[in-house]
Amino acid sequence: MGETSIIRVRLHRYSDRPIGLIWRCGHAGGEISSGTNKQRDAERAAGRLEEQLEVGQLPGRTEGLAISWADFRARYELEWLEGLSKGSQNGWRVAARHFEAICKPRLLSDITKSMLSRYRGELESRDISAASVRSYYRALHAGLGWAESVDLLGRVPSIRQRRQSKAIATMRERIPTVEEFERMISKTADVRPNDSKEFIDFQWGLWWSSLRIDELNRLRWQSSSPLHVDVTGKLNLIVFLGAQKNHADTYLPAPPEFWELIQRRGRMRTGLVFPISGRYGGQMTTNNIGRRIADIGRAAGVVVDARSGKCASAHDLRAACLTRIAQKGSQSQTQTLARHSDPKTTSQFYVRHKAEELAEAMGW
Repeated sequence: MGETSIIRVRLHRYSDRPIGLIWRCGHAGGEISSGTNKQRDAERAAGRLEEQLEVGQLPGRTEGLAISWADFRARYELEWLEGLSKGSQNGWRVAARHFEAICKPRLLSDITKSMLSRYRGELESRDISAASVRSYYRALHAGLGWAESVDLLGRVPSIRQRRQSKAIATMRERIPTVEEFERMISKTADVRPNDSKEFIDFQWGLWWSSLRIDELNRLRWQSSSPLHVDVTGKLNLIVFLGAQKNHADTYLPAPPEFWELIQRRGRMRTGLVFPISGRYGGQMTTNNIGRRIADIGRAAGVVVDARSGKCASAHDLRAACLTRIAQKGSQSQTQTLARHSDPKTTSQFYVRHKAEELAEAMGW
């Protein structure tokens, strides 16, 4: 069993019926009859019941709370997760791998509040961002919620969530300056000598398009693709046919610099707009592209968070684009271009902009 599992069996004597065996296994519990009024025989029955609970066999049940963690995970991924987005699937698998390494659950019923607290605490002690820790915990909790909904778990253990400071919640890492971005471009050949041109184009794409890294990596020329560019009309557009986080159909403009980047001489108008070959052929995965751009940020020495020493990543290049948009347009326009469902997410790009507006109004 997992090291925090609780297995207990105690006797309860009745005046009018055989001695009862009150048992507990994790969150599961109940009472069965020992079938005898003799103390010694009841103790033997209690011992057999403890052995049964140790191997995950709950009295009167063939599945449910006695299911192993491995079997639960297999069922969850097959019966529910397969219908979700790739991002949700990857998030769950990373969260589950961390959970298995830290807590080593054997049965689904092993999972307790104490175990979840230890999981979160161990993640926080590692070199993992606070946002990632929250994401992993939510992914794990969602999986346990599904288990409860199909009667594999009696109830989902839940631990108290710390309220995030407003200062931390609204402020973000600073964005790279133009000079720092150009430094990243100049360092690209040192980090990626064999495909520097492709990585330079990709970074410029993030800098100008407002697209997320996975969206830019999937962007195609063909109109049959769920995510493509349309350069046939009066206005060039990026077209999402259910290919974004909220799965809505969207038509998105982009600044002239982006269209100049992708329409320049020599660029083939077929397949992917920003092709980067992977190790085994085909397009490089989004995760690997993100890692390589982070390597470039480190090589260029572009630190965006002095507290943690974090260097610029692909996410920061998109943030720089959204910040420039925020300086020219309204908050609602920025939210539309960023495709944020929550205006609070967009407001973080206005923290500095509002301060600059105030200074200008005061004549400082």
